[in-house]
Amino acid sequence: MAEIKIINVTKRFGDHLVVDNISLEIADKEFVTLLGPSGCGKTTTLRMIAGFLQPDEGEIRVGGQTISDSTFMLPPERRNMGMVFQNYAVWPHMTVFQNAAFGLEMKNVPQEKIKARVERMLDVVDLAGLGARYPSQLSGGQQQRVALARALVVEPTILLLDEPLSNLDAKLREQMRFTIKDLQRRTGITFIYVTHDQAEAMAMSDRVAVIQQGKVQQYGPPCVIYKRPANKLVASFMGLVNLLPGKIERLTSDGYARMRMAEGFVVTAPVPAGASAGTDVTLVVRPEDINLLPPGRAGEDESLIRGTVKKMTFLGNYIDYRVQWHGHEIRVQSPSTMPYTEGEDVVVQVVADSCFGLCE
Repeated sequence: MAEIKIINVTKRFGDHLVVDNISLEIADKEFVTLLGPSGCGKTTTLRMIAGFLQPDEGEIRVGGQTISDSTFMLPPERRNMGMVFQNYAVWPHMTVFQNAAFGLEMKNVPQEKIKARVERMLDVVDLAGLGARYPSQLSGGQQQRVALARALVVEPTILLLDEPLSNLDAKLREQMRFTIKDLQRRTGITFIYVTHDQAEAMAMSDRVAVIQQGKVQQYGPPCVIYKRPANKLVASFMGLVNLLPGKIERLTSDGYARMRMAEGFVVTAPVPAGASAGTDVTLVVRPEDINLLPPGRAGEDESLIRGTVKKMTFLGNYIDYRVQWHGHEIRVQSPSTMPYTEGEDVVVQVVADSCFGLCE
């Protein structure tokens, strides 16, 4: 079993607190992503799981066994983990086959078994027939698959991936997301993936841990984190978002509240448990959860916002708008079938069931 428990783990480098009392539970065969900006502590956490760094406080367990705490650290080679690095770390003087076989040779596996296992793994990562090539003869995506094959061929119970797609172009990154997720499903190995890319995290993960300022801000399925962020840090990091200030007028039912935003705009939307009338609130609205209407549709409806298109950017299947509204800029993404022009007055209609109020 490859269940992982990170319990109140803290790590400092000198006076700098990098990881601040992090706790996470990762189930066997689960794909979990540690997501956050540069310097947030995600890679340091991964390196502690790998055994390259020791926690100053707290404990890391795998399958119920302690592998690291402040007084003990099981060596990396005894953890039965594989690791894929950002820079691939494939050896240029070795062939694809030799790169993939390296870990098995270090374990003194018989040559006939090495040959069978490497050929099987190269087939799994779509490199069958390329074993005699050198890394310089491969594309970036193929080199990344060599790194995956080398990590997986030793049959680890856990695979750690440290921003492995960051050196690839956008189209290849998207292709490799599916490759990596498919590999995880086929191998049944627990994957822990580090990235700053929200799209990668949402596309591949069973659960995402959003880390900022050394702390886990939220941990859960990608759809929950995107639709119901725990705080403004998470809301702002997980894709494009509008954060509109206001105040709760009254609670309604089933966790909803009537909120009056700036300039009299009113919306009824979900709010966190414990919210109360009179509390300051921030309405979280994704750009795709807003409709743009012609200005004549407004009337006296206080749930509609009257604004002016300040900028529009055509992006193929949708248009990205910046709508000015009493000193606020609202980001809207609408289908490109009904474009509005810059300088045109519009009405903004928020889809209330898709937005969420945060009280902090």
